[in-house]
Amino acid sequence: MPTVVGRRTILCMTQREVLIDRTIVQEVCNVLVVFLAPGFATAEAEYDAVGDRSFARLTLHTRSAESQEIAVPEHAENLLKELRDKMYEPGKGTWWSATIRIDRAGSYSARFNYEQPPPFPDGLPSAAEFAVDHRRYPRDPEHRPPWLGSMLPGAGAAEN
Repeated sequence: MPTVVGRRTILCMTQREVLIDRTIVQEVCNVLVVFLAPGFATAEAEYDAVGDRSFARLTLHTRSAESQEIAVPEHAENLLKELRDKMYEPGKGTWWSATIRIDRAGSYSARFNYEQPPPFPDGLPSAAEFAVDHRRYPRDPEHRPPWLGSMLPGAGAAEN
């Protein structure tokens, strides 16, 4: 269920309640809004992370549905890494991908994916990468999606 705060919407792609650090999300938006030059209506930052692997992209969209991908500012990427760390909940884990979208008026939305493998452009992360991520952000068996158990060494079917 989305949480609406003024003109801000936070969406979590999960069935559980999640604590969201809105301050960091707003800082990311402050970095992104600078890139909304005339002609661009929205900016969308996407960030995927598993273990030591991450990928970030920033896409600018015009009102006429044209888009342009540009490099994600390092400061925004660092903020997204920090947000992922801060949103970790012991036993429940953290998200694997996030999308933050901001428009010229300053409205923004944020979506966090806790359930599906992140959509890295060069393919799914390896079992070893998920194992590193699981050591860093452990999830109890009841908070692991079924596909994750088969990726983790030593996580038998009974634990999934």
